[in-house]
Amino acid sequence: MKFLSRFGEPQRTLVELGLILLCAVLVWQIAWLSLSAYLRTEHPVVIVAIDMTPWYVTSMTPTLGAGDLLIIEGVDPADLKSSTSIGAQDGDVIVFPHPYYVHKEWDWWNFKWVDIPDLIVHRIVDKWVSGNKTYLRTKGDHNSGEDPFTIAGNEVVGRWTGLKIPLMGLIFLAAQDTAGRMIIIIALACMILYEIYASTRKPKPPTPDTVPEIVE
Repeated sequence: MKFLSRFGEPQRTLVELGLILLCAVLVWQIAWLSLSAYLRTEHPVVIVAIDMTPWYVTSMTPTLGAGDLLIIEGVDPADLKSSTSIGAQDGDVIVFPHPYYVHKEWDWWNFKWVDIPDLIVHRIVDKWVSGNKTYLRTKGDHNSGEDPFTIAGNEVVGRWTGLKIPLMGLIFLAAQDTAGRMIIIIALACMILYEIYASTRKPKPPTPDTVPEIVE
């Protein structure tokens, strides 16, 4: 870019890194909004959280593992399917907000921290309609009993499409932990410092062996 020529080093490198970061954020936001519109849900991508010990065992093991990245679609509560019998794992896997637990997220529109309910990924084991409203009971495939709460159909964020990318979300889960954030920040800082150092290094003068000969 022509306007970058007005900057010296290391300012030029910092501006280039800033532009790359800005482009990455814009591409991510456009992709997220496009997926949300296509799949009809505010959360088209969900990551299976680490919720048991050892870390690779989750409440949805063996169907889903920690760090699995899931593709979610919006669904009409009337179209949801529950398991056909006790112990069967053929009901829809849905995403819904936890009735008790929340976490902090930064709201860029209002420029403040807000409480956001944690999301649960569990299977429907029972479904019924009362007063024109759909109600659901859910259970993790690895859990011995049902969840101790009932979910209204209009609370469902979406249904798992069956598509997943194993372990892809572990880096995002690491970013939610203090130690993980520190490791990521240190790694990014080292990359930036290396780029700045590389951009400020003066090239070595050519040696007689490397000077090209001029052939007339």
